[in-house]
Amino acid sequence: MKDEHQLSICSGTALVMSWQPVTQGFPRPGVPVLVVLQTPRPCVILAQWCPAHTLSAHHDADNVDYDEEHDAYFAPEGWYQCYTVNGELDDEPYWKLDDRVSHWMSLPLPPGATVTLDDS
Repeated sequence: MKDEHQLSICSGTALVMSWQPVTQGFPRPGVPVLVVLQTPRPCVILAQWCPAHTLSAHHDADNVDYDEEHDAYFAPEGWYQCYTVNGELDDEPYWKLDDRVSHWMSLPLPPGATVTLDDS
């Protein structure tokens, strides 16, 4: 059993511990990161980047994309506010961000956490 402060990351996954401009790339899709919103008073929130056809959506939701080949509905590409519970994305609805995101950064490790490489 793993210590509650031990995190496993997949081989090839990098923790980016400095602010990255979105003009230089995006984080791995579906991974919660800190983002800077360009609002009248810039703020930092938890969000995830979702390319087109990666975030499932209910067919009654606004502005959904329908994928006829897979008979599935998807939220439009963009940044979505998200919530994590014990490091995992929560199943709560995701809210598309209307404000421009300028930078992103990986979440910091919890105090006393260690990282192990998971090659599986």
